[in-house]
Amino acid sequence: MQRRTYAMGAGTVDWVREDRRLTDVLLAALGPTMLRMILAGTEDAEDAIGPVPLMGDMGAVTEAYIANQAGRINRATRSRIGNAQQRLLDTDDQDRFLSDILGAFGAAAAVTLGVTATTGAYSMGSQLVADSVERSGYIVETVWHAERDACPICQALNGTTKESGAWTQPPPSPHPNCRCWISHTYREPEVVGRNAPFTAEREALQVALDKDRLYGRSRALMAAWRRREGRTF
Repeated sequence: MQRRTYAMGAGTVDWVREDRRLTDVLLAALGPTMLRMILAGTEDAEDAIGPVPLMGDMGAVTEAYIANQAGRINRATRSRIGNAQQRLLDTDDQDRFLSDILGAFGAAAAVTLGVTATTGAYSMGSQLVADSVERSGYIVETVWHAERDACPICQALNGTTKESGAWTQPPPSPHPNCRCWISHTYREPEVVGRNAPFTAEREALQVALDKDRLYGRSRALMAAWRRREGRTF
């Protein structure tokens, strides 16, 4: 049979626009979560070793991380749709096509996406603080924690540390739908140069969480989504 091709997205889907749309939705859903984790992480670090400055604008880093995640999700979706359409053209198997599409957009896919994205936001928020502490000259230990009903891969990682080389990427790195989490412990080396307190940065994050444009924008985005779609996501 002669193979036919399909130019995915040509004249049908504006994927740049879809990236922006998904970024807006994820900012509303995950932006406050990441900022809360950054704020909680700074408090944990202060309790352990005293004030350490955060490295960079955490609000901007949060937005950049979420925009990158939106692009990754849409690229995966585009690939799945393209593969399903090509398979339909090659085989004319409409039942398989419907199954493929439901696999990409059904309830199970939505739950997997939500769990995976939320786990990633928690991990990234926590890791951003740990990276700042480590760059300031302190010793950091990062521990993997698995849920009791976690898969065998994650159960094997439970209690292991990143520093031991047991793993390199935080949850949800082993697989989608991962609900594992990480914790950090901090200590000073024998000699360490102390840095300026980061109380101002921590207070700025609290303002960002409660009043600033990201949190305010999240409420506006949710309202706009409901007006446009007539529902919540």
